[in-house]
Order: sequence, then structure tokens, then C-alpha cells
Amino acid sequence: MKIYLAIIGLLFTVSTLSAQSKKDCKQILEKEISFENLQENGEEIGKNVQILLGCDFDDLDVEIFSDASGDDNLSLLTQAILFLGVDATTENAVTYGDLKDLLLQQKNSDYYIAYKKKLKAEIELSYKNADLENWPIDKGLLADMGFDEMQIDSIKKVIDVNQQKPYTEIFAIYVDALSLESKR
Repeated sequence: MKIYLAIIGLLFTVSTLSAQSKKDCKQILEKEISFENLQENGEEIGKNVQILLGCDFDDLDVEIFSDASGDDNLSLLTQAILFLGVDATTENAVTYGDLKDLLLQQKNSDYYIAYKKKLKAEIELSYKNADLENWPIDKGLLADMGFDEMQIDSIKKVIDVNQQKPYTEIFAIYVDALSLESKR
């Protein structure tokens, strides 16, 4: 249990990233991850993971990998490190390159690609006001979020009478309308 808490704690240091040089990226891939004494090595691991993520992943990837709101409350990054830690021995060292490969496998999965597309659409719409002049673009974003044609048509009806309201309000109105409809 201590190892889980230590890994979770060190990963909180990965929340902000800065640009890193290619040299730092190449050097970090060869470096071994020390799973012994995680409380002492936690800060170093956090810095190295930060360099790794800053080199090979965009900000949204980092957010997805760091999100711990899933069923098991462990981020994908924590799960990847724990997975690698299971096989780590003095004879079988695990490197940050191994971590990168594991994260890239996840990033290239169909589920991840679809989830990232959905998340990008949600983020984009959360900053927009509803406007029928932008409907073709917004309709595509709604589809990316997973709404079907019938739901999209219902949202368009809400927009018809609520032009220029933020999409956050449009969605609240839409949910309220669904709630009223289900009570009938």
C-alpha cells in the first residue's frame, strides 16, 4: 500500500510541464526507474516523468494520463508505473523508455484515440457560445462527443431559442428538458 501512495504522491509533481531539449529526452529514456525506497526517490522519479511527458506527449495527453477519476482512482500513469514495477528486479531493470513505450501503446489504442477526440470536443465547446452560424462545426463537435443525430437535433432546437448562450448553459437547458420529458 505504501508503494501506491508514494507513486501517487510523486505523480502530483507532474501536473505542469515545460519545454525540454531533445538531449534531455534521449538521456531520460536510458535512465533506470528505481523502485526501491520510493519515498526517497519520489521527487527524482517525478522530475524524470515530467521530462518524459514534456518531450513526447501533448498537454491533453498529460491530463488524460494524470487523471485519477476512474473506477480505481489510479491514473493511467500510476497504473503504468505500477505495472512496470511488478517486473522490475536488479537483473531486469526498467527504464523511462519502457514507461514511454507503455504510454505510447495506450495512446495509440482505439479507446484512447476516441476518448481524446471526445475530450477535445468537450473542451472546445465549453469555451464557445452557441450560434447557428457555426452550426456545421458545432454539430461535428457534438458528434465527436458521442451525441447521436436525434440528440443533436434536440440540442439544435435548444440553440434556436438560446442563441449566444455558452454551451455550458445550452447543455444544462438540454438536460433539464430531458428530465422534464422523462417525468411525463
